[in-house]
Amino acid sequence: MKRLFIIFSSACLAAVSLAGCEGQHITYSGPSYVGFADTLSVYPVQQSGEPFGVDIAATQACGYDRTFGVEVITQASNASYGRHYTLESESAVIKAGERTAKIYVKGIYDNIEASDSLGFALRLVSTEDVEWDLYGLETKVIMQKSCPFDIHDFTGYCLVTSSFLKKYGGSATKLAHCEMVEGEQNTILIKGLLYDGFDVKMKFDPSNLLNPAFRLAGRQAVADTRVPFGYIYGNGLILAEDAQGAPNIFNSCQKAAIQYLTLKIDGMTDEEFAEMGTNMVGTFVNVIEWISDDEAESYK
Repeated sequence: MKRLFIIFSSACLAAVSLAGCEGQHITYSGPSYVGFADTLSVYPVQQSGEPFGVDIAATQACGYDRTFGVEVITQASNASYGRHYTLESESAVIKAGERTAKIYVKGIYDNIEASDSLGFALRLVSTEDVEWDLYGLETKVIMQKSCPFDIHDFTGYCLVTSSFLKKYGGSATKLAHCEMVEGEQNTILIKGLLYDGFDVKMKFDPSNLLNPAFRLAGRQAVADTRVPFGYIYGNGLILAEDAQGAPNIFNSCQKAAIQYLTLKIDGMTDEEFAEMGTNMVGTFVNVIEWISDDEAESYK
């Protein structure tokens, strides 16, 4: 029984850099503009209730405090004020001699689901003419629920759905078992990630709340070439390493992970290379979902 799997990653942000007038290498001497630092931002909503700050930036510092009001653009928001979030203040002050300020927002953790995609739009309000036509005075804020990380949530049974298994093994999904690795922080051993007999160490890095990393603990063997290819190529081992630049991440709320692995045949000869056409099997994606013992028995 396959559960719906959604991994949230940060949206591609169209970041707007508002340059200051006293930079070491660049001096800004144009008009004074004020706006949100980003036109689109993603922020984590934590169980602790810690608020997040939406940045406001000015192109020039002034010799006096500047106060800006903030209003919610209701028609451009699908998050409900008071249910999903609140503003800690409806105004922000850029202090004299400074160029930045923050609007603090508190996401309501218990009212946001792991699969929700909730956002709201804000607009700056000022008695001064500070709008830069190029960027305007509005921003869109996306909230992403960020559950606390617990390594125990990622032990026990898991379902591995692999594009490699789909291509070479017939069935795309298999049942595996995970256990903690003693003496290695935030590390698990997935017993039989792709094939039984090939156990793989994986490491969790929860430090980035929006994109917590899920990586191989170094290059490892994940299969015998005889199983998918029916022949011993090279020294008979298929090695896996993290695909460069791939979003290998996990989600504590959904107890799931996604990983992109580049698979290579170790020790392939020139003759074998010519026969297969390449010594790189390719890059494949695994979706891993941790399930209960009862779900595992049902799957069996």
